[in-house]
Amino acid sequence: MKIGILNLVVDTNYGGNLQRFALCRVLQRLGHEVQFIRINRKKVEIPLWKKLFVYTKRIIKKISGRWPKFIRQEFFVEKEYSIQMEAVNSFITRYIPCYKKIFQEDDSIIIDESEFDAIVVGSDQVWRGGLGTKLSRYFFDFLSERSHVRRIVYAASFGNGDKEYSKKQIEQCGALYSKISNVSVRENKGLATIAQFGWFFPKAPKIVLDPTLLLEKQDYLDLIDGNDLKRTQNKIFCYVLDMTDEIKSFFNRMSVFLKKDIVVIDSLFPNIEKKSFASPKRIPSIENWLGCIANADFVITDSFHGTMFSIIFNKPFFTIANKNRGVSRYSYIFKSLSLEKQLIDLDCDPQIGEVNIDWQCVNKTLDWMRRDSMNFLRDSLL
Repeated sequence: MKIGILNLVVDTNYGGNLQRFALCRVLQRLGHEVQFIRINRKKVEIPLWKKLFVYTKRIIKKISGRWPKFIRQEFFVEKEYSIQMEAVNSFITRYIPCYKKIFQEDDSIIIDESEFDAIVVGSDQVWRGGLGTKLSRYFFDFLSERSHVRRIVYAASFGNGDKEYSKKQIEQCGALYSKISNVSVRENKGLATIAQFGWFFPKAPKIVLDPTLLLEKQDYLDLIDGNDLKRTQNKIFCYVLDMTDEIKSFFNRMSVFLKKDIVVIDSLFPNIEKKSFASPKRIPSIENWLGCIANADFVITDSFHGTMFSIIFNKPFFTIANKNRGVSRYSYIFKSLSLEKQLIDLDCDPQIGEVNIDWQCVNKTLDWMRRDSMNFLRDSLL
């Protein structure tokens, strides 16, 4: 079959790009021809009519010492973004075949339906309510009413965004939902939200694994250059999306407890932070990032995919509960793999305890879950 993959806007997020890679690779191994329908993020800019007011306000606050580093913040964000996207674009070019047209974030998705037998939406937080007017694209609003294209949703997540749905969105997306051929979600919360919204169709939705877990450790090791393995050798790798002083203190406690040095990645904007683009610093590439996890002795993260790759590489880890990004995202996988103790809530002042994990048991269960999720994909594409 000819299959299109549609998911979130392309950015520098490691997990987002690796789940695209994984889903593409899995479908290719099932014998299908795959194309990723790419959507690029919208450029950050202020409308012309608003610039004078905004910049005047920023200058005043800059003088009073209450404003961030730059008056023209948007310019520096875009400059930083273009630097960090170079490695992402290289990764996509090498590993992810893309549809002939690249869309921008505000574009309507217009495809030649004759080129596809099926479209797979997923994975990640494609059903998060905060997506606004573009939410319906992840319910296939771009397909014609009588389209022959099969509509499949794989491992969709609402994240924390189920409460952001308006009554109108629930109705509109519910009408589109009823036309989907097969639906799967990533968490128990997804099933509950679908029932709460009153969305129904003949085939009940099921829970499946995030696409990254469908591949095995060796699939990712094949992406890593040997040099990428040296940075975190015999160290604790700390990958945190929302850094705080409390988290830094926890890193130090773990360093003392495990008697190991730490390597921290906590910023996607290193050049803005150091106020210079003269010799731009680049964050680790996707392959570098994988290598950091693969060779670390221990991982601490607040990232969903940082957690998933700790599991894939069988690395002892702690996941710091990030309530803003959604703790419920971990409930299904942690409970299924008996990893609940690896989720740390720093608000409760956790004591460092057992850090060993029974990976033989985890891998055995994961193999079964992987087969079940693969069966969903196979059956959906028959």
